[in-house]
Amino acid sequence: MLSHRNFDSTDILFSLVYLVIIFIIANFIRGFNIKKRPEYAYLFKAMGIKIFGSMAFAFVYLFYYGDGDTVYYFEGASTLTNYIYKDPFQYIRLLFSSTEFPYDLNHVHSEILFSNSGEEWFMVKIVSILNIVAFDRYFINSIIISMVSLWGSWRMFQGFLMFEPKYKNLTFWAVFGVPSVIFWGSGLLKDTITFAFLGVFFYHSMKVFFKYQFKAKSIFAITFSMFIIFNIKAYIILSFLPVLLIGWIVYNRKSIKSTFIRNIITPFLLISGIGAAVVIVPTIAQSSDKYKFENLESRLKGFHSWHSSLGGSSYDLHVTDYSVPSILAKIPASLNVTFYRPYVTEIRNAVSAIGALESLLFLVLSIIILIRLRLKLLVIIFDSPILIIALFYCIIFGFAVGFTSYNFGALARYKIPTMPFFAYLVLYLFNYYRIHRFDKAEERERSMERPAEIKQAKD
Repeated sequence: MLSHRNFDSTDILFSLVYLVIIFIIANFIRGFNIKKRPEYAYLFKAMGIKIFGSMAFAFVYLFYYGDGDTVYYFEGASTLTNYIYKDPFQYIRLLFSSTEFPYDLNHVHSEILFSNSGEEWFMVKIVSILNIVAFDRYFINSIIISMVSLWGSWRMFQGFLMFEPKYKNLTFWAVFGVPSVIFWGSGLLKDTITFAFLGVFFYHSMKVFFKYQFKAKSIFAITFSMFIIFNIKAYIILSFLPVLLIGWIVYNRKSIKSTFIRNIITPFLLISGIGAAVVIVPTIAQSSDKYKFENLESRLKGFHSWHSSLGGSSYDLHVTDYSVPSILAKIPASLNVTFYRPYVTEIRNAVSAIGALESLLFLVLSIIILIRLRLKLLVIIFDSPILIIALFYCIIFGFAVGFTSYNFGALARYKIPTMPFFAYLVLYLFNYYRIHRFDKAEERERSMERPAEIKQAKD
């Protein structure tokens, strides 16, 4: 079993060597790009955050918990990587195999714990490839994984900046500054890989569908990202596809010059987009037994039963009926638990305390936005395709993970794909309120000065 007993001074030494190499490469990338792309001024800060998150995650799971999925992924990858030295041809066969192993390699099932589920086995194979350059060391592998996360997060950062380039600082903290994403989206986990490739998918989708830059590189990146995510957590990409379509419709409505026609046709376009999504997403979902609609009820009941049995940090939405109307009625409660819970009264340990403080901050900011902007916030959101994308992804994905998780520990991991979008939405709207509040204050001051100026002019 991998634990603190396997950790020695050589891990620190090799990790430091890797970090020096990474920072040298990063310095070259930053210097090469910073003149044309000023956002690269944030690169070192972003890298530091990702490495910190990765090391914090590694130390918590090795020295505090001593167990967990991250351990099993690495141990499985380590076993698989050893086949390169035993028989490289057999490693290639394993790398391209499903969970239905070739007969002569069936013994691998007993050697690797995470080789029964397709998602877990796919992740083990990814980690085994990274393990080759990590020399079979957990901490080095964690650092490399954090750089994969940095790459995807950086692409997400740039994707947001395509629409609002002046808000670099706001966007940076939305993508890199959310504590739950720092911790759960930087270490050796499935969630880190899917989060990274969601960022790549998001960035290149923005280039292709919104900037109309149909380059082979972007087409390949979109296809490859979908392949990776679909094989690990398909619901992440299934949730994003309808959002992408709706955002594209809102973006293109601006090309209609007549305000009257644009306002009339927008509801029709949105309904058409949602209708198309309702057809497209189930069609893609049917390609996987796991996401077929006829299997969803049993899977939901299984999730609720399993996560509730974990105890401690579990929650209950009191679902007794799994019919469509009953499930839809739980949307508000599901969104609340995803973005605003655990409450500070539900803190059970140090990890949940971080999540509770994060949720409290978002709750306070959301209340201020709702009170100050009221219905105007809908006008602001529907005038911006990136805010539309953020809003609908938060609703669709936030509902999905909030409704299914039933455990705050699991939810903290499952929700990280949507957290940068939620943070961007909240910070953008709060920043809008803050700017216009100061503008109104200055206007009031000028209006108070005018009577004195008029009187002085008369004298």
